Amino acid sequence: MAAEAWEREFWGAVLTVLEMQDESLESWLGAEDSKAPAKIIEQAEEALEWAVKDRIARCKEDFEQRYQDRNKRSQVLEKSKEFQFWNWPEYRQLAGDGVDKHDCPACSATGMLSGTLWNEEVSDDVDPDDPTSEWVDQTYVVEEFLCPTCTLHLFGTNEARAGELPEEFTKSEVRERDFGPEYGND
Repeated sequence: MAAEAWEREFWGAVLTVLEMQDESLESWLGAEDSKAPAKIIEQAEEALEWAVKDRIARCKEDFEQRYQDRNKRSQVLEKSKEFQFWNWPEYRQLAGDGVDKHDCPACSATGMLSGTLWNEEVSDDVDPDDPTSEWVDQTYVVEEFLCPTCTLHLFGTNEARAGELPEEFTKSEVRERDFGPEYGND
């Protein structure tokens, strides 16, 4: 296998592991030997950013070509705000634990972010009308973006970042408070 086929991914993974250990390529390989891998990583990031920007531009162009009439385009964009994702077949194919609506970077219609649950914070506040429930803020790391209007599809955190989408989103929910294990009165 040619080095170009795997080298970019390999050095990206190495950098991720090193950063998790508060290290760098330079501290691991030395100043001189870290230059080539750093250049490979930089070029890969630039190529990914260019590819995502190009995909966004093509989806925007296709959308504007499909809806040349401004009134029709406005109607389509307005209708996208009422879109119910759970009725959309591609919704079932999304990776992730949660979804949230977000404006599409290509056509500005309402699209869908999908993310993996990263953190949960339980509020200390108690509802005086229902002390058995609790409020939970859930933070999701964005893994995917789909727009049903222009069919833009961005996959992974790096593509979402290159498309200038948020890297995470938060959803709040009310759920039943967990009071611990059963006492054993059975």
